[in-house]
Amino acid sequence: MKKVLPAKRTIDIHPKHTNAGTQYYDMDPDDEAYIYKWLMRFQSDMGMEATWSPEVQQDWFKRRPSMYPKSVNGPNSHASILGGICSQKLENPNKNLSEPQLDAVERMFEVISQYYADLPDAPQAIRFLKKLFDFKG
Repeated sequence: MKKVLPAKRTIDIHPKHTNAGTQYYDMDPDDEAYIYKWLMRFQSDMGMEATWSPEVQQDWFKRRPSMYPKSVNGPNSHASILGGICSQKLENPNKNLSEPQLDAVERMFEVISQYYADLPDAPQAIRFLKKLFDFKG
């Protein structure tokens, strides 16, 4: 029987005004907590699996130039993009996601939602919906 994946969770985001040359985005704190809960859990679980499985390790660290933005060290893998996003948040909780990271997080949640699909509280894949400004009516 084929698994039916849940619908995507839409997360509203709006530009964060900074002096940086890169565009960053703000979002609701509950949505942000949801994202980082699953990103960090997935990072931990895959690190453990990669320790014991050479096949998982090879796939986890495989560079994916067509899937993720390039870093200063070249193309990113699942491990490097996820590690970079999570460590950035741990180092500075006020740091927001950049434009290229938004796409990477959406792609990563496609993987995460499938990986944890059998859990009762399985995460949904996400999509970001860009708004011009934060409006809570």
